[in-house]
Amino acid sequence: MIYQFSIGGVVKSIVFALVFLVGGTGVAVAGDGEDALISYLKDDYAATFTKLMESDKTGNLRPQSIFGSLYRFGERVSQDHEQAMHWYIEAAEDGYMEAQYNLASMCVEGRGGPQDYAQAMYWYTKAAEAGDTGAQTALGVMYAHGKGVMQDDQRAVRWYRKAAEAGDRGAQYNLASMYYFGKGVPMDYVLAYVWATLAASGDGGNEVRKRDAIVAFMTPHQIAEAEKFIRERMPIR
Repeated sequence: MIYQFSIGGVVKSIVFALVFLVGGTGVAVAGDGEDALISYLKDDYAATFTKLMESDKTGNLRPQSIFGSLYRFGERVSQDHEQAMHWYIEAAEDGYMEAQYNLASMCVEGRGGPQDYAQAMYWYTKAAEAGDTGAQTALGVMYAHGKGVMQDDQRAVRWYRKAAEAGDRGAQYNLASMYYFGKGVPMDYVLAYVWATLAASGDGGNEVRKRDAIVAFMTPHQIAEAEKFIRERMPIR
């Protein structure tokens, strides 16, 4: 596919953002990517853009997904949700899970098109199956609330657990809530406390308050049991 933009401020801004974002990923830039950086430093923005697109063939870069984010958030270009959707779809259909997640989120928000929970479920599932923990957590939320799918607490728990075990703090707290209320799993204050503690381990504010709210309903014995469980079987990530 040929990507056409008029040479000028917009291309210069997009190219700068691409070069900046690629550098920020920590991915070693070689081959076409290295040539692109050299072209950029020479102020040859057209050549830079072309070489960045060529570097996509290596799998280290997905310019379409980056364009989607630039347009979605109005970074260095005018905010345009329809353009963001266009670019996310390009990358999502190529199998890029970050674009799949972002595309699903826009479908939920109804940005760039009508709100579409069924499409959101489709793309969240694609990204979740590829290992994106944000998408796994989002799928849990969709199943828990019956958005775009039949409400199913057990499936919600399944996706929360997958993301929680991978260290996603949002999923850890959501899983704690499922245990606390007995949704999709037997009610268990000890496991609710365990997962809430893991969620709060890197957060000095909101997640800690949520965990403390669970403690208010626990006996000293349950708290001691939960703390022992954490020490022996689930060290804080």
